[in-house]
Amino acid sequence: MSEYKGIKGAKVRNYTSDPDNPLEGQVWYNDTTGALRVGELDLSAWSTGGNMNTARSGLGGGAGTLQTAALGFGGSTPANTGATESYNGTAWTEVNDLNTPRNGHAGSKAGSNTAALAFGGFNPPTSILGVTETWNGSSWTEVNDLNTARRLFAGAGTNTAGLAFGGSTNIPPNVGPTGATETWNGSSWTEVNDLNTDRLSLTGTGTNTAALAVSTVTEQWNGSSWTEINDLNTLKTESSSAGTVTSGLVYGGLAQPPGSVTATNESFNGTSWTEEADLTTGRFGAGGAGTGTAALAFGGGTPGRVASTEEWNTGTGGVVGRTVTTD
Repeated sequence: MSEYKGIKGAKVRNYTSDPDNPLEGQVWYNDTTGALRVGELDLSAWSTGGNMNTARSGLGGGAGTLQTAALGFGGSTPANTGATESYNGTAWTEVNDLNTPRNGHAGSKAGSNTAALAFGGFNPPTSILGVTETWNGSSWTEVNDLNTARRLFAGAGTNTAGLAFGGSTNIPPNVGPTGATETWNGSSWTEVNDLNTDRLSLTGTGTNTAALAVSTVTEQWNGSSWTEINDLNTLKTESSSAGTVTSGLVYGGLAQPPGSVTATNESFNGTSWTEEADLTTGRFGAGGAGTGTAALAFGGGTPGRVASTEEWNTGTGGVVGRTVTTD
């Protein structure tokens, strides 16, 4: 059997702490922690999280800026559901349902698992919804409706300062795209300046004063108007997203054309998009939460509905110590 010394030309050294600049493949023993460690590249990647209790698509974005405190609500199983689940970074827990089951709705992406907003959507076969509900950490309460009822649109902001934009005002299979944009002040919706390009099946992230609207066209909101900016490298619809206008992430969706499910993932630095490591499972209509460097993807269609969760973490690109574990 080969030994480490024969391979690397040196014995495994003992350190009281990890070396400052380890080499890839270097092995050492940390006397303080009592662990055998190895130098590995710290790369950006998706990893497996806890499964949702209810597999579904059309989740409406979800809510939460923390990877360890997110909320997923509504969707299609394929029947419409109001099922709501809270994520703690490890597992999903069922909590109280939405009052109005729906899919194709939007949520307060900058909210949390204790303070969120769900608005709009579709309740088959004939109802395009403007219904808005607010979450207080234990239950949903119906509040004032959107001015423009819609489905397959996007949302941003919090449950006291929200943003709704784009979507379709028509019953399927009719399209009827809109660029209508509304802001929420905690009690009512107000119509403001529209998107430059009417569209549906988009994703959004950010706040009600600084947001991104992303699909086949990307626009940025500054609190009063939309400006078209650089597009994704891979144009797609029904994607998921997380983060802000200066550190965003858009992943999964339906590639355009021809509309096939994609696992592509791109980060945004405030100016341009960069291709990153793909999702493990390509999906569309999934929930998204977290930040541009620590995000969540949960549920979605493949086209079959899934319950799986993936966690995104942006690596440093350098070499870091990992503990060696044995079965």
